[in-house]
Amino acid sequence: INGCCFPINNMPRYPLHFNCHCRIVEMKEDNIKAICNLSKFNKYIFHPDINVNKSKKELFESWGYDILDSKWLQEEFCRQALDKYSSGEFTLNKLNEYGQRINIEIELPRKNGSGIVTFQSGWMVYPNGLIKLTTPYGEK
Repeated sequence: INGCCFPINNMPRYPLHFNCHCRIVEMKEDNIKAICNLSKFNKYIFHPDINVNKSKKELFESWGYDILDSKWLQEEFCRQALDKYSSGEFTLNKLNEYGQRINIEIELPRKNGSGIVTFQSGWMVYPNGLIKLTTPYGEK
């Protein structure tokens, strides 16, 4: 996680390992960026031929969303992730040789009724304040 940024109120334990040379520096909110590939929605969640995703597709459709909402979902996930990551509203997940994973709770309005749907999404933390969506729907 060399070069990765975390809010002081929610960061991996410190020191991380024996002889750790990591340092704590101030995280500037204007340097934080959340990105999400559109393909996480239009080619994964809503892909018509991927059987493994059928339950996720059905779930999003039961909330009133379809493939035409992919761009809006991409932007909304990034907006919420940026806000919540900056304020420390996430849970630390697996840390391994690929980096630090975090879970961020996403809240979506039901398009086909009233109410809000809340679930966990999975993100990877990268250096210089970047987080990237890895799993749009992890768990309730």
